[in-house]
Amino acid sequence: MRWRALASLVLAGALAVTPASAEEAFEDRDVDLRIFDARILDGTGAPAVRGEIHVRDGRIVHVGPLNGAAPPSTVRLLDALGRVVAPGFVEPHAHGNPKSTPEFENFLAQGVTTITLGQDGSSPDVPSIAAWMEGVDALGLGPNLAMFVGHGTLRRQSGIGRTERPSPEQVDALIEMLDEALDVTFGMSTGLEYTPGLYAGDDELIGLAKTV
Repeated sequence: MRWRALASLVLAGALAVTPASAEEAFEDRDVDLRIFDARILDGTGAPAVRGEIHVRDGRIVHVGPLNGAAPPSTVRLLDALGRVVAPGFVEPHAHGNPKSTPEFENFLAQGVTTITLGQDGSSPDVPSIAAWMEGVDALGLGPNLAMFVGHGTLRRQSGIGRTERPSPEQVDALIEMLDEALDVTFGMSTGLEYTPGLYAGDDELIGLAKTV
């Protein structure tokens, strides 16, 4: 993992685990990683603060200035050289195949720690999106994944395809497929300028939106 990405990556859960005080952070003097001389952005819109980030056992135990406390001993020391350290970025519209590139190093190198896939109404055309997600999870992805199920993909799988006026029964079946997919996905994406999504009518889209 490139060190430029590391500073962004380690802060992914900072707000949830930051101790109340420097004294509490240094109760156990040893940490695995100490990043110092950083300009820290916490993701709230507040101005950057000069300080340090400490990681122990895979968890962030301190974010901020030392407030007069002596620095802890550490296994690895990283000088941020005054660079900005921030929570991992979210890429809200990404494309890629996690089965072929599970590391997604291109995103990690930019500090992106969460990506979305299944955009533009197109998601993996597989018998079970749940089974597909389990297989992806077993690969150990580099970033976090927020997966969408594609409206166009569901249309093809349901047999509606490019039908402009599907029957109420067909729309009900489509909605049922969506409902099942939402158990393991973040939501539904549409690509209404692409086929087959451009054939969808208002009633179909409203029914799907209510399900989402």
